[in-house]
Formats: sequence, structure tokens, C-alpha cells
Amino acid sequence: MKTAKMLRKARKAAHSGDYGTAEQVYRNLREIPQFKKDVDITLRFAYCAERTGDYTEALSAYEEALAEYRLGNDDGAAEVVEGLIRQICLYLEERENVEGKAAELPITLENAPEDTEVMKSLMRAGKKRYLNSGDTLCRQGDPSSHVWFLTEGKIEVHVPDYVDTDVLTGHENAPYILGELGYFTGQRRAATLVARSYVELIEVPVQGIHAMCARNTRLAFGIERMLRERLVERVLSRHAIFERINDVDRRRLALAFKYSELGPGEVLIEPEVEHDGTYLVQSGCLLLKLPEHGRKGESEADYITSIFPGDIIHLGGLLRGYIPCYQVITATPVRLLHLNREKFEPFTLRRPWIVQAILKHGRKPPHRQVMRPDEDYLWHVNRKIHLPEPS
Repeated sequence: MKTAKMLRKARKAAHSGDYGTAEQVYRNLREIPQFKKDVDITLRFAYCAERTGDYTEALSAYEEALAEYRLGNDDGAAEVVEGLIRQICLYLEERENVEGKAAELPITLENAPEDTEVMKSLMRAGKKRYLNSGDTLCRQGDPSSHVWFLTEGKIEVHVPDYVDTDVLTGHENAPYILGELGYFTGQRRAATLVARSYVELIEVPVQGIHAMCARNTRLAFGIERMLRERLVERVLSRHAIFERINDVDRRRLALAFKYSELGPGEVLIEPEVEHDGTYLVQSGCLLLKLPEHGRKGESEADYITSIFPGDIIHLGGLLRGYIPCYQVITATPVRLLHLNREKFEPFTLRRPWIVQAILKHGRKPPHRQVMRPDEDYLWHVNRKIHLPEPS
């Protein structure tokens, strides 16, 4: 099998949650001379090995990647890989009943609880809900008031304008999380969910999650980490500029974004004024407008496009000297994730092509500079959670 075909097969398997197949393909790729020192392949192999529970292989591969980053004096990447190694070691120690180890570390996004611990905490806080075949769990356009964990049965996912219907099958030790994008973004339901069989779920109110986070700092950091992995990293991976960056560096980028909140009617970006950094919209709506001198005719409206959760705006702001020809103003209260130049510049030093890609993007018409995910149907992503078997 040609290496390009092997790479496509591995990526497809990993994206669908078939980590066993992806691990084996990446293992085979690592035996090919041209990939023996390829950090991206090493990291992807380690990630898949970790998901299959092959922790010895995962640790060994992460150590190899760590050595390469140290050799290249890339301290930022080395720090992220060290955090991944630490997480595995802590998990293995906890599994051997060594108590209190995780609590000894100061909580940061880098060492916050992983998905498994967060999901188990949320599931314990929820209540059981049962559906019969044909029952509707939620409809497209409903308020996002709950998050669910599908622990038994099949749920059909119906999205407007999509012919295909996804069917999710939940199990007690491999549930599916549903509704988390509504929790993160505050948007109404993007899909209608219907039971195809008898279904058991665990239902957790959104307000209950907010209350838990207010009481439990560790859980709050874990959910924040989950946001970065399930929303920010996912969005970044859907754009050609960021998709070419390896998984560890994309995670570094996701963790580097800082929160910013604005009320309705506030100006975020002024035309003809340099503004530092780019923004990913978490919740709310903004408008991109042209100043009077930038319009083509008297009848042309100044408002040219809306900006919604998941969109990235002002990418050119990552480069010094970029002057926008447009204005961005909030239409509602918004929560933004801001990445400034200082945090981004280390990525450009090793990847000069990024600068050219951003410059090319900045020459597009203003409405096309709003980066929307190439595939806006977010239900295509893997939502399965692998919980450890009860001992």
C-alpha cells in the first residue's frame, strides 16, 4: 500500500474513532525509513495507542517525540508532550490505587482532568432518562438546555439539508455525548434526535453543569479543556492553514487562546486600524461591515456578513502591519477566544509557509476572510467516549 493511501486510511480511522486500526497503520508507517523520525506520525501513533489502552507504546512514542522537540529547542512543544506523558503516568498510578496524586499538582489547562474523568463526573450528576423507539429527544431549533450521555440503544441524527442520517449506538462503557456543542456555544439545537430503539440516557441540565463548575475548580478546568479539545481544536483542524499543523502544536494553539467578552453594539475591529491577533467566536453573533468609503455604490448596505460560533475572524491580525478594511461590531453579547501575535509567532518561525498562507487569505474580499469550517455539519465528528471497564 502506498504511503499516501496509508496516511488517508489512518486519518479516516482515527476520525471515526477506530483507534485500533489507526494505531496499526501508523505503526506500519513508522517502520518506513522516511517516517522513522517524523514527529507528526510519532505523535499520531502515540495518541491512538493511548486511546486503545496501549500505554507502554504511547509513552515510548511520546518520549521519542519529546526527544526530537528538545533536540530542536522547541520548549513549548516539549512542555505539551511532557504534560501528555504526565497525564498517562498519573492515570496509571491512580489505577494502581495511588490516591491524591493528581490533586498535588496546581491545576492548569495543560494538566486539567482528561475527558474520561470529566465525563464520569457529569454522568454521576445526571439522572436517567428512557425513550421508546420513535420518541424524539430534541428538535432542531430547541433551546440547548441539557447535555446527554447515550448509554444504551440507538439515536438517529437528522440535520436539515442533509440526506444522510447518522445513527449513534451507545453502550455503558462507550457512551456518546450529545448536546455539548449547544452547551459550549449557547446556540439552539442544530439537529433533531430520534430514538431508533429503546434508549437509555443520562441527562445533565446545563445550569447544573454551571453550578458544578462554580463549586469545583478541578472540574471547571476539565470542562474548559474539553471545550478546547472538542470545539477549538476541532474548528482549527477544519481549516487548511491549521490542518497541516501536527496534533500537539494544534493543541498548543487551542490552549493559547484567551477569553474576551463584549456586550451588544461594541466595536471589536476598527477599519484602517492595526489590531493584534485573531478571534474564534464561542457564543453570540457579530457583524462584519464596510466603512462608507469602502462601498461600491450608494445602494450597497454597509453590513455584508454575520459571524457565528465556530467562525474565525481577523486572521491577518496574527501578522504585524496588517490593516483591515472592514469593521467588526457585536450584534449580541459575545464570548470570544483571542489568539495574539506573541503566542502565535513561535509557530511561524518553523513554518514560513504559514505567513504566506495568511497573507494570501488577507487579500480575499472581506466577507470571504471570515473563516467558517469547511464542513459545517459538526455531527460528523466522533462523539464516543471510552470509559474504563469496571474492575
